[in-house]
Amino acid sequence: METLMLLTYAALCVVAFKVFKIPVTGYSVTTAALGGFLLIGAIIVAMNYSHPTSTIARTFYRTTPIISTHRQLVTEVWVKPNTLIKKGEPLFKVDSFPYENHVRQLEARRAVIVAKFESQKQAVLDAEAGVSAAKAALDLAIIRRDDAKDLADKQVGTVAALQFRDNEVQAAQSSLKSAYANLETARFAVSATVADGTAAEIDEVDAQIAKEKWNIKHATVRAPEDGYATNFAITPGYMARRLFPSMVFIAKQERDVVGSFLQIHMQRLTPGDEAEVIFQGLPGRVFKGKVYQQLDYIAAGQLEPTGTLITPESRAAPGRISVIIKIDQDMSQFELPGGSFAQVAVYTDELEPLQIIRRILLRMQSWLYYLSFDH
Repeated sequence: METLMLLTYAALCVVAFKVFKIPVTGYSVTTAALGGFLLIGAIIVAMNYSHPTSTIARTFYRTTPIISTHRQLVTEVWVKPNTLIKKGEPLFKVDSFPYENHVRQLEARRAVIVAKFESQKQAVLDAEAGVSAAKAALDLAIIRRDDAKDLADKQVGTVAALQFRDNEVQAAQSSLKSAYANLETARFAVSATVADGTAAEIDEVDAQIAKEKWNIKHATVRAPEDGYATNFAITPGYMARRLFPSMVFIAKQERDVVGSFLQIHMQRLTPGDEAEVIFQGLPGRVFKGKVYQQLDYIAAGQLEPTGTLITPESRAAPGRISVIIKIDQDMSQFELPGGSFAQVAVYTDELEPLQIIRRILLRMQSWLYYLSFDH
């Protein structure tokens, strides 16, 4: 920037010397040089403070490693590298046969446990029905005995008939006692089964089945959101591992520009300030935008939990503040990959007349990108 201003001033001086026919002497040249130095220096200082620029800017993007939850052989890979896919679309699948086979084993085990438990509960119902039938038989035998006794008292019936009915009552009472004994036995079997943890065992099997079904579901890995898959580390037949990415997923996201500014500018940069952005990959173009956010933290002050104490001299560099710039224009018409290099200028409300110089210099730099062949 300073070079461009000096060259521009030098060109203006040459024109002024030619047009106004100023004699080229040591005094005139010294005056022009000294005046230019002071003038350009004052403009640069005021402009840099009021309308800061950053030559360290870039479009950042977020990547997510795709890691399988299973250590199994890869059976299918459906997605192609670097093609747009929608959220929920399948990426790849690992072998789910071990989980499916385990589910079948667990379901068979559960069926045996449930069948045993249900048969014991049915035995209780049958025993209760037996008790009811025995009670009904006893009641009928008592009625018949009472009828036989009435007939015997009236000397219409015989003593033998009464004795027969008494024997029927005694047999019915014995049957009722046997029915009650069967009911107690059946109930004890059910209570013993519950006490042995059959219900808990069924719950445990159900939990294992749910876990294996979850494993089957997640044997197919799907896209977490709209985006692109890249950096494949698997093909069918490879082993997917739980601790190593099988591929990298790049979410479809806005191309926000992050500019790195000196700390002297932090009091001038506020959200909503007008900004302009140029890209090395799009020479001759200037894009309008606004300051969206100034990040609250500087990377140089980051502390990580380690066993070593942090010493101030290890962080000698002051660090730079990061500012997010949102571009107003739709950038979808341009081939602008994530990570593209940019240069940013921010225009504040201070010393507004100097904005024109910053805008001119930024556009000159954008045109100079045509001359960037290897940088």
